[in-house]
Amino acid sequence: MKQYNKSMSDTNENKTIPTDQLVSLLLALKEDAQHQIDESDASYEEIRQLFFGKESELTHLTQFMRFVPKEDKQRVGIVLNQVKQSLEALLSKKAKESGIVNE
Repeated sequence: MKQYNKSMSDTNENKTIPTDQLVSLLLALKEDAQHQIDESDASYEEIRQLFFGKESELTHLTQFMRFVPKEDKQRVGIVLNQVKQSLEALLSKKAKESGIVNE
């Protein structure tokens, strides 16, 4: 998996983040995750940890929300929630295909 948060490391010092850059990274993560989930032979739990665990790229990108300018937080938040919901739906589908009941 690509490391999307690495491209954001320099912006940490400035205490602001280019909103379009964060949105682009979130959408790229979503696309990459879709391919990985579809093609993966890993267990449901391994995939879930990969995308929603403490050290996941999504978690790291979510932490950058605090640096998003106030006027852009709503827009980025909407994209972030859409990405999360999309990944959750893909994981749920994967769980059903694997015969795992997602609680």
